[in-house]
Amino acid sequence: MMRFLFLIFTALFIDSCITIKESSVNQDRFLGSKINSPDIYDKESNGSLFCPINLSMQPMDKLIAIAFKGNSDYNQIELQFFNDKSNGKGLVVMLTKKSDNDIDIYYSKGLHFNNEMYSFDILHKPIETNIDYGFNIANKGVYCELKMTDKKGDVIQLSVVQSAQKLDWTSFLAPVAPQSSNPSFFPFYYMRNTVFCKSTETKIDLLINNKKQTPKRVPLLINKRIVYLTRYAELPIIGMWHTNKIDSIRPINSDTAKLIKYGLINNGRHSEIKSIACFMDNKHNMTLHFSPLIPDMCCLKSDIAIDGKFTISCDSINGIIGGEYKILKSNNKITFTCHPTKGFQPNPGKTWVKTLTWQAECTYKDHDNIMVINSKWGKK
Repeated sequence: MMRFLFLIFTALFIDSCITIKESSVNQDRFLGSKINSPDIYDKESNGSLFCPINLSMQPMDKLIAIAFKGNSDYNQIELQFFNDKSNGKGLVVMLTKKSDNDIDIYYSKGLHFNNEMYSFDILHKPIETNIDYGFNIANKGVYCELKMTDKKGDVIQLSVVQSAQKLDWTSFLAPVAPQSSNPSFFPFYYMRNTVFCKSTETKIDLLINNKKQTPKRVPLLINKRIVYLTRYAELPIIGMWHTNKIDSIRPINSDTAKLIKYGLINNGRHSEIKSIACFMDNKHNMTLHFSPLIPDMCCLKSDIAIDGKFTISCDSINGIIGGEYKILKSNNKITFTCHPTKGFQPNPGKTWVKTLTWQAECTYKDHDNIMVINSKWGKK
C-alpha cells in the first residue's frame, strides 16, 4: 500500500531546502462560486437523488518508515500499527525490495488483514507470521523495536530511539501513485502529525542477519532540518476514493448515509450536492467539495455538459487536493469524470495526482428507481 515516501527523496531537487506543505490550494479561491442554472433541468424531481461517488476510510493507528542501505535485498521497512474493532490489534510490516521497489507484506498473528486496503500494491500473498514489536510516541519522540524473520529465513531486528528537545510536527499528502494502469481506487493517504527524525537526536539500529544497516539521510534540508529518511505518523488518515465498481445504486437516504454525510442545497425543486464527507469512529473525516454543486443528474436535460471543480479536505485542513469534474448527459446516459490536478509533492516533475482520472458511466432505470454505474480509474 504505502511506498509513501520512498521515491520522494531519490530524485534531484531544485531547492536546497524542502518545505512540507499541508495543502495545495486555497480552497475558496480555487472553487470559486459557480452555481447551476435551474434551466439545466427538463423535468421535476421525484424526490430521489443519486450519487455515484463513493468514499471510505480505513483505521490505522500509527506508522513508521525507515529507508536504509547496506542490504542486497531491501532498502526500506515500514511498520503500520492497528488497534481497532475491525482489524484487531497488531502490525503490518512492508519490506521494499531494492531491485524493483516490489513489496513483501507480513502481518502479525491475530490481525485481521484488510486485503482491500492494500489491493493496488499487493503483488504477493501477505504472510502471517510471529512478530515481536513495541512502539510508543512520547514527548521526546518515538520508541520502536521489532524482531521478525522474513520468508527467506533472514532475521530482521530494528530499534529506533529518539530523544528530541522539541518535535517538529508536519502534515502532508503521501505520494503513493499506484503502479497499475487501472488502479482499484485513489489512495488518499494523509499523514497528519508526522515527524522526520533528526539525525542528531535519533539512534537507529537495524540488523538483517546480524549485519548492521545504515539509515539513509535526506540529501537536503526538510523544514530547515537535517533528517534521516525516517519518519513516523501519529495520525495517518487512510482514505479510499472512488473504489472501482459495477453496481446498481439506490437513492441517497438515511440508511446509505450512516457513515457518509451529504451537504445538500436546493436549486428550485432539485437537491444538489455541495459536499460529501466520510467519517471514522475516531472523528476523522475526508470531505469532497464541489463548485458548481453536483446536480440532480436524473433530471438533467439531454446533451448538457457541466464543468466544475472539486477539492478534498481532511479534518480541518482544506484544499489538500484540487481538481476538475465534468458531467455530460446524452439521452439517458450520464458520463461523470473527475481528474485531480493539484496536490503537493516535494520533487519536481509531473504531479502524481494528475496521472489519475476517474470515469463513471451511469444509466438511470426509471421503473426500478435505481442508477446503474460502471466506474473505474485510469492512469496516464
